[in-house]
Amino acid sequence: HTIPRSELEALVFQINKRLQHDPDVAERLPLDPPEKLYSAVEDGLLLSKLISEIDETKINTAQLHKTTRTQYERIENHNYCIEAARRMGCVVTNIGALDLMRNIQNKTQHLVMGLLWQIVKVGLMSKVTVQKHPELIRLVGPGEDLSTFLKINPEDLLCRWVNYHLKRAGSA
Repeated sequence: HTIPRSELEALVFQINKRLQHDPDVAERLPLDPPEKLYSAVEDGLLLSKLISEIDETKINTAQLHKTTRTQYERIENHNYCIEAARRMGCVVTNIGALDLMRNIQNKTQHLVMGLLWQIVKVGLMSKVTVQKHPELIRLVGPGEDLSTFLKINPEDLLCRWVNYHLKRAGSA
């Protein structure tokens, strides 16, 4: 599995930005060079803190081992992380704690990146709502019921927004 450096840099940017003021992971940030990501996630704390920053209801950070001394504590952190990712809507089939812990040795960086990409996507898409951006109400189609419009998922809403602007620019 080849991971494009641009994807790694984009995900690391999100981590650095979102967690820059978190005292529990301050010593690890910024992740520079971006390849430091793989060793930074081995104890489960960084991914768990990212999930908490995106949606604090998905993980109880008081349960996390801030300083891991044993493999058991790292596994427990990763299990909390994987379960929280599942609750936030990420697909975590066939991803286990050991995959995330041993991502450098076992060449499972693609699993780390796949999980991280999903977590970041949830965080970014959570900002695409009519409640947070009332101007999106302009996207209600002719004859479309407002209650139906408000149920549109963020990805489809974003597509509508792009198409709206393309049409206004005369490109659609």
